[in-house]
Amino acid sequence: MAVEHWLKHLELAPKTKHHIRALMHQIFEAARRWELTASNPMELVRVKDSSKRLKTPTVITPQQFQQIVDSVPERFRLMVIIAGCLGLRASEIVGLRWEDFDWETGTVNVCRSVVHGRVDEVKTEYSQDRLPLDETLIELVRHRREQLGRPEEGWLFPSS
Repeated sequence: MAVEHWLKHLELAPKTKHHIRALMHQIFEAARRWELTASNPMELVRVKDSSKRLKTPTVITPQQFQQIVDSVPERFRLMVIIAGCLGLRASEIVGLRWEDFDWETGTVNVCRSVVHGRVDEVKTEYSQDRLPLDETLIELVRHRREQLGRPEEGWLFPSS
């Protein structure tokens, strides 16, 4: 009860409190494996409303999205359009390679992410997917390919 009381009075989002509880649970599980304790007291701790949103997500209009696209420097514009059209994370956009695009079926295979220069799998298994591309988005990506000299391999957004 003391831990529940402590978590309840932290000035954090319920989801963050849930993450703290989950981390403490994992620590006690490790202690059990190492035979330092016989039980995991965190099994009894509950965090109220941990899956409840604090704020309603903002939904923007197509006109607002166009204003955002227009305000972004040209070199990042396609990234923003891909994020808005496909709902990809920034790390997944940076992880796109030319070979991920299937021009015949008009799809892209999201299969990796790049964080701080490290290439890895996508964040969740649900993120790894083949997504359909709108004709206009295909044209924008093809235009990018033309700008880079029509590479067949490599990164869509190469960077050092």
